[in-house]
Amino acid sequence: MRFLFDNNLSPLIARAIAVLAEPDGHRVEHLRDRGHGAAPDEEWITRLGEEGGWTIVPGDRRIATNRH
Repeated sequence: MRFLFDNNLSPLIARAIAVLAEPDGHRVEHLRDRGHGAAPDEEWITRLGEEGGWTIVPGDRRIATNRH
């Protein structure tokens, strides 16, 4: 599985979990490490949707109720 942590969570948390998840074949990244750190939610969510297969780990509890 592939997991992406958004900007509301620390990149350090994503990197620590990535180390723990790697032996099981999971991929964990942070939004900043993918070069989308300053991008609006609509932009990076659209890009991930086009790639497919990502699970977003948001730190923003309201992300599901935003219009996008």
